[in-house]
Amino acid sequence: MKDTNKKFLPEYITNCATDFSDYDFRGQLRFTKYFELFEQARFEFARSVGLLQWNDKDIFFPVINVECSYIKPIGIINQFYICTYVEITRFNKFTFYHEVIDSDTHEKYAFATTVVSMVSKSNGMSYLLDEKLYDKIKYFLRA
Repeated sequence: MKDTNKKFLPEYITNCATDFSDYDFRGQLRFTKYFELFEQARFEFARSVGLLQWNDKDIFFPVINVECSYIKPIGIINQFYICTYVEITRFNKFTFYHEVIDSDTHEKYAFATTVVSMVSKSNGMSYLLDEKLYDKIKYFLRA
């Protein structure tokens, strides 16, 4: 996993909303909810850089690896957000680094990585990232 003490810029911020049913009997956020929030952060990033328009074409983006380190539990009264940092390769993978952070104290609750591939729907093969989309994402990331 990526060093959680190092700052990777730019970041993409996702504000999180939870419901009472997202918490267990102790008033702590259920572990499965974290993964739903990471998916929401990836989706919002993808929408912001135009990746969703590619979903109608011959490409889909399966998650091929995910890890999460839980640092401390999120209580029912805590407000939090997710900072997402993205690295891409020229070929077919995006690595999303997610930090779940308290809105008031800025303490970290969890850190996760999700690796997503680009795959052709028609033949199941890895897909090379289109130059135009690659440039758009790199511009967005200011890398």
